[in-house]
Amino acid sequence: MGNVNIANNFISIVLFILSKMLPPTRCKPAITTVSLGQAGLHDIRYKLREVARNGFEAIELFYDDLEALARKQSGSANPSREEIQKAAREIRDICQHLRLTVLNLQPFRFYEGLADRKERDRILDEVLPTWFDVVH
Repeated sequence: MGNVNIANNFISIVLFILSKMLPPTRCKPAITTVSLGQAGLHDIRYKLREVARNGFEAIELFYDDLEALARKQSGSANPSREEIQKAAREIRDICQHLRLTVLNLQPFRFYEGLADRKERDRILDEVLPTWFDVVH
């Protein structure tokens, strides 16, 4: 029990010292767009306006919201890489106008643990480059 208390005290001391060394920071109130309704049913443009109106300053962009906007804009069930990029630019422009920061694009999903090598290769060849284009 004594070693645990010493370790906890040490951590507290280190954090205290670091807090005095680092400049003061403020966390931005943020929300993930997936928390605001299903992408196909709730338009990302509306979600972003409501996020800003309710005092949030940042978002985690759920990829499905980006893809749903690209589908809507293109009229295609499977938007091209260029159509995804166009939707990403629109979301960026809206966020800039609303003074929202995009903290990140939803973490790359559906890859870890894939046993199907063809699907894994498809994701690496088709999906991953599009994600890199979007975040660039």
